[in-house]
Amino acid sequence: MAFHSESEASPTKTAALWTLMCFQVIGGIIAVPWVPLGWFLSGFLFDAPKAAESPLTWVALILAVGWPWMFFAARVKAWKLYRDDRPWMGVLLMSVTLAPAAFVCAAFAVTFANEGISVEERWARIKKAEAKTVFADPLQRRLADSISRGDVAAMEAALREGADPNTRGKHGLTMLLWAVAKRCLPAFETLLANGADIEADLGESFYNTWGNPPKTVVEQIVIDDDPAFLRAAIAHGLGPDHTPDRERQETLLQLAVEAGATKSIQLLIDEGADLTHRSKYGGPPMSDAFAGNRYDIVLLLLNRGANAQLKDRWGMSIADGIRVTGLPRLTPDQTLDYARVVEELRKRGLLSDDDAKDAFTPKQPVP
Repeated sequence: MAFHSESEASPTKTAALWTLMCFQVIGGIIAVPWVPLGWFLSGFLFDAPKAAESPLTWVALILAVGWPWMFFAARVKAWKLYRDDRPWMGVLLMSVTLAPAAFVCAAFAVTFANEGISVEERWARIKKAEAKTVFADPLQRRLADSISRGDVAAMEAALREGADPNTRGKHGLTMLLWAVAKRCLPAFETLLANGADIEADLGESFYNTWGNPPKTVVEQIVIDDDPAFLRAAIAHGLGPDHTPDRERQETLLQLAVEAGATKSIQLLIDEGADLTHRSKYGGPPMSDAFAGNRYDIVLLLLNRGANAQLKDRWGMSIADGIRVTGLPRLTPDQTLDYARVVEELRKRGLLSDDDAKDAFTPKQPVP
């Protein structure tokens, strides 16, 4: 029988010691913020539609509460095993204990990668989606399929058979949004004529997206800058001064200005949109365009009758803004439009010749 001396066994035990220490340091770093982090991870998973029905989500929630205690108990036991000359058993225990944390973090990373995307990417996915992946009910799927094909006759047949124009598919996606995504204006108009609610919220259609997702179909058609859908909505009773976000009190025109949707802006002005409305957190549409460096839209609004002397909620007109801040950092295209705005204000007597020259000198913004 071979005999192993203490010196021969020492390197093995030393390796186990360092491995055990590394595992415990890593686990300690994770365990300290784990409870708030774990709640966040499980909350993020719960944001996904029907997440409460997923065992993975509940496992994440249990681990959020229990894992740190599991880790500290295993840590004590691992050192006891080391002292009892069973160091690799301690290492195995620590690796098994760290596995759940790695599992939850991996699940979060996968969910984040799949769902934490931009609004534009989510909208692109909706446009490419097939009816069978969104609508479970066969009759509703028939209605959605007919919309995708642009077959109004088949749509009307499905509606006569009881298909609901206000039905919701996966993630709460409405049939009206489906019609917009498939660029089918006749289908959009048919749904409106059959009672589809254009002000219905979009549910979780844009869940887990970065940015400011639209909350209603109206917002999406304004942002898309396709006046045909917006014109159809107005023809079916949507007011040009409708405020989709009642908290911010932004009108459709202000939403279009923020999105840079020039075609929507022109249509809304043609329909009599209020050029003087102030939102809760901003100013009239022209001030909003000026604040966003959209000088092309400032010119458009000026040419369509907007009052250049209107002040924002801080009591400043766009001429005041030019006097105070001077030339901001702009792209070449923005610089050209900025020069046109300055010249237009000079012509109207709102900027002096000296102000107009000084407008191209950067100044320290007012705090």
